[in-house]
Amino acid sequence: MWRKANPVDIGIGLIVIGLAIVLFRDSPLVYSLDQPSLDVSLKYLPFYTLASVARMIAAMVLSLIFALLAGYLAAVHKRWSRIILPAADILQSVPVLGFFPAAVFFFVRIFGNSAIGVELAAIFLIITSALWNLVFAVYESITTIPEDLQLVSRQFGLRGLTQWTRLVLPAVLHKLAYNSMISWANGWYFLIASEIIVVGPIHYRLPGLGSYLAQTMSTGNYRHAVYGLLVLTGVMVTFHLFVWSPLNDWSARFLYDSSEAPVSVRRSSRLRFHMARSEFLQGLWSRVVQPLIAGIVFVVRVMLERERSRRGSIIAWVLLAVFVVSLLWGVSGSIAELSRPAPRLYDIPSALILSFLRILAAYAFALVWTLPLAIWIGKNEHISRRVLPVIEIVASIPATAFFPLIVLFILRNGGDMNFAAILLVTTGMQWYLLFNLIAGVRAIPEDLHQISASLGLKGFTKWRRLILPAIYPSLVTGSLTAIGGGWNALVLSEYVVAEGRVYSVHGIGALLDYGTYESGNLQLIVMSITAMVLFILIVNRFVWQPAYQLAQRRFALNY
Repeated sequence: MWRKANPVDIGIGLIVIGLAIVLFRDSPLVYSLDQPSLDVSLKYLPFYTLASVARMIAAMVLSLIFALLAGYLAAVHKRWSRIILPAADILQSVPVLGFFPAAVFFFVRIFGNSAIGVELAAIFLIITSALWNLVFAVYESITTIPEDLQLVSRQFGLRGLTQWTRLVLPAVLHKLAYNSMISWANGWYFLIASEIIVVGPIHYRLPGLGSYLAQTMSTGNYRHAVYGLLVLTGVMVTFHLFVWSPLNDWSARFLYDSSEAPVSVRRSSRLRFHMARSEFLQGLWSRVVQPLIAGIVFVVRVMLERERSRRGSIIAWVLLAVFVVSLLWGVSGSIAELSRPAPRLYDIPSALILSFLRILAAYAFALVWTLPLAIWIGKNEHISRRVLPVIEIVASIPATAFFPLIVLFILRNGGDMNFAAILLVTTGMQWYLLFNLIAGVRAIPEDLHQISASLGLKGFTKWRRLILPAIYPSLVTGSLTAIGGGWNALVLSEYVVAEGRVYSVHGIGALLDYGTYESGNLQLIVMSITAMVLFILIVNRFVWQPAYQLAQRRFALNY
């Protein structure tokens, strides 16, 4: 019987036993929400790591479910696309601090300041940093499905769960795999902010790896910070080896390619062999994943089919009523704060303009190096197998943990805080661009490469006629999510605490930090976010909507 045991199942069992030991040993001693600081003893580091990983996994699962639902609705129905796409663009650009009041109103107050409410608030904050690029990835993948495949699916009468398993999920898997890895990295990027919830007098510090790194870095306790970074790196490498690398390799099976050229086969992996035969993973698929997909399909059917439009309207009105009641109940305790004049209210316009200029500079800097690197990696399978795993691991390590050291290094070597802020914003944008562009390059069918070679296309002509048009949809998605990531990164890039001292520049991110952490003025927070939303709406209307329409009209693979 032991010989038939699967190594993957044995490993999962040992991990569960180990996590249970860590949980029951450490949680009674370190789980205190109102403690002013964490105990940075190394014996508690396993529990902090477990707590953060659990929050990240919960946030990723919920993000994937919502992204599949929202992205599909936006792709197949124009009315939903007019709501979902602008909303996702706005919400992905709202910094994580902008969701602090919502997290407090909806979760902390509803659950009466209990640990459950604060944990749900932290998971919600992680979702706000990990969800939106998944929505855009699903939307782009579905809207660029070749017309002949859509025609075949209609002729065969594929509907419901069959349509999803045979057409929709295969179409989105490759892009969703890459963007899931980006979302995982972005969730860790903002984990520090998500585990320390502060709105004026309200202060919660959840025990976790993010709050551990924040405390050790800001106080200059670099010895324990190094231990935390080593553990974090180990977590990232482990997830890369056992989750993201196998997932990305497997998702490459679903790329579109109509050529008859032999397809390069990746080397076999004993890990993937045992994972495919794991009883635990098979049970997870049949008892958890498939019912979730069926639930998503049911919700989509309710919201789209005419005969169920009445039921869909009732569900929509009930959800809207719950949202409005929760909002009013949460805001009712903050009326006085919203009516209190903010002393720095008139700084918002200039701060918004300066922050936007920093984002443009960071985007240009990121695009300059990500575009050629993505084409170099995406075109060569041999190079991709060696370089891409290293980049994936580096991208998964949250740069925010190093922000205090980066700022101190730049300032002590003759640089200024404005340059440091642009560099820090770039770290929140570059991976969105790189991985979306790599996925776009790898998705170019082999027959198009063969045709361009037979026509003698080389150099700039090949770029203009083949590569840039083929990757244009991925460039739009990557740019949109990168700009959103840049707005999000402002709150951590324009206001940095290092060795007990605050380093900041004038910008909308710094204003939000000031309103959240120092003054606790809800009016300043609300007005800053409102200004950002209005600005993003204008950009969405005149830049991203025409860009997506152009991608669907001229650059979809229909042949």
